[in-house]
Amino acid sequence: MNFTKTELEVINLKAIVDTIDLIINPEVVQVNNRQAYFKTETHQKFFNIILLDFLSPLDGNLSGQKMSCLEHLINICKNPNFNNQNSICLLKSTSTKFKSWLDKEIKVDFWIPSIGKQCKVKLQRKEFIKICGNISKHNFARLTREGKNLQSIIKEEWTSC
Repeated sequence: MNFTKTELEVINLKAIVDTIDLIINPEVVQVNNRQAYFKTETHQKFFNIILLDFLSPLDGNLSGQKMSCLEHLINICKNPNFNNQNSICLLKSTSTKFKSWLDKEIKVDFWIPSIGKQCKVKLQRKEFIKICGNISKHNFARLTREGKNLQSIIKEEWTSC
């Protein structure tokens, strides 16, 4: 399909807003004192899955490019079609801060029951979110790629186990 630049921006913004609405849906997550609470484990898994979708590439045939919602949002903020008296400023700073937060390296504690050890690994927050989202989304038979990813992360950090 051939869309104008403005039409592509509208399509991408629609996908972004719809996904954010699912992520912060009050039926799924409640925010109290700047902390998120989930009603059930199922709600937390749904949150992880939708956040994974937000960070995964959209279908390039419709969105114009195969990029995540966040990447589209950052690109839109760089060259917006609907900027009125710098109205894009807050959206731009928030999306940039969110990307920086996702790119930050964190330490994650986890338990390996087969060897009876508590371990710590360092990885980017977005990588951890993708692992959690995929584990929430798929059963064990569809997690081979995620398992190999976890193995390589653990091998790099084995000294901290």
